[in-house]
Amino acid sequence: MNSIGVMVTTNPNICDNRFPNCVRMELEIKPIDDDSFDLVANIRFGEHTIRTNSYGEATFGFRKGKLKVELDQGEIPLKNIKLDKRFQTEIEIEFKQQEGKEKQFGGNVGWRAGGSAASKKTKTEGQEFKYKEYQVRTEGGNADPCWIFEAKYQEFLEGLLQDTELAIVDVTEKPCRLVAIFNIEAIEDICLTNGKLLGIKNITKKRLAIVERWIANYWIENLLQNQSYLSRVELTHG
Repeated sequence: MNSIGVMVTTNPNICDNRFPNCVRMELEIKPIDDDSFDLVANIRFGEHTIRTNSYGEATFGFRKGKLKVELDQGEIPLKNIKLDKRFQTEIEIEFKQQEGKEKQFGGNVGWRAGGSAASKKTKTEGQEFKYKEYQVRTEGGNADPCWIFEAKYQEFLEGLLQDTELAIVDVTEKPCRLVAIFNIEAIEDICLTNGKLLGIKNITKKRLAIVERWIANYWIENLLQNQSYLSRVELTHG
């Protein structure tokens, strides 16, 4: 599945969410002064169920998605890119590394006069480590920055990014127009979470699961390919 390019139009304040249970995106402008404004996001990620008489129904989410912003008469320098941490943009992972040390007491193994059986005792020592796994990163230039969301340690993107500043936009001329599009770029970004598909009989469970997943992926992929975007917002300032 190829990502779709963004085309800026002159219609202000348009919001279209085609699979709102999967991705519902709302953006707003909060003016700072005449030459700049905050771009603020509210985005909800979750699962969406589609139904058809031919296949049945399937529920899916997205493992990864890209929020692309394109500006006309405005720019977002790197120093202006921001993102709040309330949407678990990082997950702290803790693990312990085990180190075994062998200590031997009682001399040589065996019996001897005036002695006792030798014994072995192993003492395990560990050291704890912590690191952070980020679920969002950025790319792109001043006029077309992108935020890439990717699920870590969970099946699909799920949660709420609420009243969060994405960036400060510097206005070069007025009106400054902005188009934001959320999309996925590959079939691998789709996560099938549930489904009641087909009505195949005389087939093993394992093979049925493979067939169902293939049809669900094919069905969902075709559905999404017919959409130029999953979520789209247009804003105008000035």
